Amino acid sequence: MGNPPYLGSNHKDEYQKQREELNKSDEYETLYGKWDYYIAFIEKGLKLLKENGELSFIISNAYDHADFSIKSKEWIYNNYHFKQLDFFKNIKIFNDASVGSTILTIQKNKTKEYTKKIIHYEEFNNIITSNVNEFDKLFITDKIFDLKENIEEYNLLSEICFISTGLRLNSSEKYEKEFNKKFKKDKVLSDIKTERCTRKYVENKFIEPYFIKKIRYVEYGTDLVPEHIYTKTFPELYIYPKIIFGEMSNCAIYDEDKLLCDNTCTILVPHNSLKGVKNRSINRGIKEANKIIKSSFGKEKNREKLELISKKFELKYILALLNSKAFKYYSSSKARHTVENRSYILNIVKNLLMKLMVLLII
Repeated sequence: MGNPPYLGSNHKDEYQKQREELNKSDEYETLYGKWDYYIAFIEKGLKLLKENGELSFIISNAYDHADFSIKSKEWIYNNYHFKQLDFFKNIKIFNDASVGSTILTIQKNKTKEYTKKIIHYEEFNNIITSNVNEFDKLFITDKIFDLKENIEEYNLLSEICFISTGLRLNSSEKYEKEFNKKFKKDKVLSDIKTERCTRKYVENKFIEPYFIKKIRYVEYGTDLVPEHIYTKTFPELYIYPKIIFGEMSNCAIYDEDKLLCDNTCTILVPHNSLKGVKNRSINRGIKEANKIIKSSFGKEKNREKLELISKKFELKYILALLNSKAFKYYSSSKARHTVENRSYILNIVKNLLMKLMVLLII
């Protein structure tokens, strides 16, 4: 029984060196993507168990749905037995913690017995208990969103739209090395239109559902932006009608005014709008989307197929979906387990958008 450390990939210095050493070793089978330290602790603990021995860990509830936990869950399911899973909805086990919790109880055997799932709602003793043995159902805690049981035909949002974060406006590493100086995003922003800052700009804190609270102006096409910023994206991402989603405000706007935005926002552009645009960012984005598409439908879809799919959907329909109470509840329950870790939330929200199921309304 234990409470292993929660240290994600954003931790630096001595932790990064340890991560590199663990990644290079042949000791671990479950380290994947931006894995958290407790993934290694779980695997190590299980390998130390005697036959029929049990391990019980309380860990971050990021494990329930984060991509980095996929290998761990599959490895445990195939080689051990999830004896009991405890989930805590709107309950803080540790008062000073910024994350939610999940308790895993795992036994060293390959029994086909059911896993006991206990969901604690609001209070520890207010529970819903069920027995499951299907892998896909082990970590589903919101029954209302287990839509695949009832829906036969749907498309993923990543099939409809190219999904990308916006500009990261601080100086690039290349610029800092070449010129021996740095700049932050405030250097390239202005509250009013100036000779250098000519393009309209928004960020997460300016976005409300369907509404922009404030417009600022940003340099673009100057000696600094986009050439010397950390994340450039590409110009065509901003010139077509699009949705801009505030990743922390958890709401979206529709834009036909060629707005630019920073990396606190996610941009959604229909695949067919980008037809004929060729660059590595689009190729990488489609490759990333196809990992999710293949896991849902069993095969990948080429760019031409995605462009045809996107023509079926109105962008303002997607906008209404993203601003709905249902999506707000869904994304909040999945992504807000670590409110103080901003960069991790942004990754989770983008991933949720890519996996979102969208029905075609005829």
